[in-house]
Amino acid sequence: MPTFAGLTMLALSVSLESEPASAKSLPADTIRVSIYHTNDIHGWLMPRPFGSSGDDARRMIGGIGAYANWVRRDRGPKLVLDAGDWFQGTPEGMLSRGDAVVEAFNALRPDAVELGNHDFDLGQARLVELVKKLKAPVLAANVYNAKTGKRPPHLQANLIKKVGGVKIGVFGLITAMRRNYIERNIEGLRLRPEVEEAKDQVAELKRRGATVVIALSHVGVEEPALVFDGEKLIASSVPGIDVIIGGHTHRRLDEPFRDPKNGTLIVDTGNFLTHAGRVTLTIDRKSGRVVGAEETLQPLWVEELGEAADEAAIVARYRGSIGSKLDQVIGRSNKALGRENWAESELGDWACDCMRQISGAEIAFQNSPSLRADMPLGDVTLRRMYEMMPFDNYLATTTLTGAQIRQVLEYAVSGATNIIQVSGLRFHYHPQSPPGKRVTSVEVGSAVLGDTGQYRVVVPDFLLRGGDGYPAFAQGEGSSVSLILAREAFADCVRRQSPVQPPEIGRIFKD
Repeated sequence: MPTFAGLTMLALSVSLESEPASAKSLPADTIRVSIYHTNDIHGWLMPRPFGSSGDDARRMIGGIGAYANWVRRDRGPKLVLDAGDWFQGTPEGMLSRGDAVVEAFNALRPDAVELGNHDFDLGQARLVELVKKLKAPVLAANVYNAKTGKRPPHLQANLIKKVGGVKIGVFGLITAMRRNYIERNIEGLRLRPEVEEAKDQVAELKRRGATVVIALSHVGVEEPALVFDGEKLIASSVPGIDVIIGGHTHRRLDEPFRDPKNGTLIVDTGNFLTHAGRVTLTIDRKSGRVVGAEETLQPLWVEELGEAADEAAIVARYRGSIGSKLDQVIGRSNKALGRENWAESELGDWACDCMRQISGAEIAFQNSPSLRADMPLGDVTLRRMYEMMPFDNYLATTTLTGAQIRQVLEYAVSGATNIIQVSGLRFHYHPQSPPGKRVTSVEVGSAVLGDTGQYRVVVPDFLLRGGDGYPAFAQGEGSSVSLILAREAFADCVRRQSPVQPPEIGRIFKD
């Protein structure tokens, strides 16, 4: 029988039932504790249509109100946790400068929230203000002041809570990969490697009497195509963690992952608060240790769960104050344009074409994960531009050599990041070739890319500053950052092109 954090594991399952496992009968020598969890909310406090047309457009999913109702149905012992990236992503989140999400969290009253990399997006001073407003502790054990070596005073490494008579320790981790940050927003901070920090946190919590240990992680779970030190590495390298509540990579785990070596359970609800999770731990009363676990991944259907009045009122107030201007229709689209992180997409092609048209550049690049919402069929609103490009990225231009462009493309297909969207060029690559030799051909217009040629390129300024780990953009000549926000450029293109026509796919070829 497999083990769970060194003990016999009695149960591991995924359920879509809403009845708390803690409400069911259980042996007298055990107790069940529910761990409710979310991650990567990104400002999505409100419910939204499940689809774009028909019955799907009438069925509402998601939001803090439905989640709060689900949590409050459980009258048993429980913890409520969030794994980071709270506000950035919607107009309500960004234009309120995070206040909308903080207010909603305070109504929900989570036991702890983890810090996410995008929670730095408004700068450290604003982050401190938001943390002070939050009634829940904000965890980030591996964030240190680079000069003093101490954690910033507004952040907490861990906590121990007695739940159902059991001491449960929770510690927080944030991704230490600096490519996930705008450097100016984390100036003066040192991000300690996650595995090193996790080992120390487990030891400390055990020393203080915790018999159950939970890692609240904004690090991300590894995928075959995305190579980095993530939550699977933490689970296999650090004994003593019962559960890793994950986030950051927006990969919803429809089935939880259990490390075969240490038995650590990894769960992740994806993003944007369409689903929430509940880990139900079965705990031996005498030892206080976990002997079983069940994960429930709950779709937040509003028709089934309803909406909690307090949270719904907060959402309605912010939607009313912010939404009136954003819900205006700026154009139409003849087709829904979708996104892809690992392949060319219609939305990526359209966005890059728009950037070229606005800037006059010869080539455009857009990092795929920055496009956060699809272009809908039919009416397109200014709100959708915020949802599609929630980041305050400005259009930036630079001149790259052909060799530098090839370096960009090689990195884009290396597995270290997502594919990059392009306009003005076509390229072929072979993913099984040796690193640095995967791109087999590149054409700019009708000509072959010349290594010594000079090409004017437009990118979001995030990439110009080395974002997502791209060094080549910062090496360009004649670089200039405009005053045009990417979302403003996209909105202008929708207005001028309406109705928007999808570009023809055929720029990125995997051989």
